[in-house]
Amino acid sequence: MSKPAIRVSEAEAANDFRSLLARVRAGAEVVIEQNAEAVAVLRPAAPNVRLLSASLHLATERGSNTTLECSYIHDQSTFASDPNQGGGPTHNDAIQILEGTGIHIVGNQLVAAMDQNAAIQVTQDFGAVGDLHMESNWADGGGCTFNISHKGAASLTDVHAIANRFGRNSYFNCPILKSTQTTLELVGNVWDDDSTPVPVQTHD
Repeated sequence: MSKPAIRVSEAEAANDFRSLLARVRAGAEVVIEQNAEAVAVLRPAAPNVRLLSASLHLATERGSNTTLECSYIHDQSTFASDPNQGGGPTHNDAIQILEGTGIHIVGNQLVAAMDQNAAIQVTQDFGAVGDLHMESNWADGGGCTFNISHKGAASLTDVHAIANRFGRNSYFNCPILKSTQTTLELVGNVWDDDSTPVPVQTHD
């Protein structure tokens, strides 16, 4: 029988988040509420399926059938010489997807430096990508904040960007860029400061 959920206010969670995480690690589910409405749910991670963290500084590729939820990805390390870039400078994304299906990126705060690549970068360099859901994230920075490309294959489909909010600090004033052969479901993606719809650029 599962343990009953522990309900706390946002203020209580902020005052003692360390003990909340300890209770989650012990198997409890914690519901954080504001005015009796749930604003977040913390639950133990299922092995190889769900990653839940208070702060992520470096994005790590995890493969298919993965959920990245309620994480804060920011301040990636940079290097003047990166062997993965032929000895050139670091190419940073908060999240980079090169292959995989069944990927859910939900409710995160994703911040790339304006002079870096993207908050979410998607290509098919290592294999097919599909069933990809980017939902309810707050994202900012990069050349384009979301950069979704069919590169590596003839086309890219089954990709969904829903209810994301964007800051205005991308280098090219480009919250979402998709390639010409990418079919991208777009619903409710807005600027964070005024809730107006964000523009979408399409080019290779």
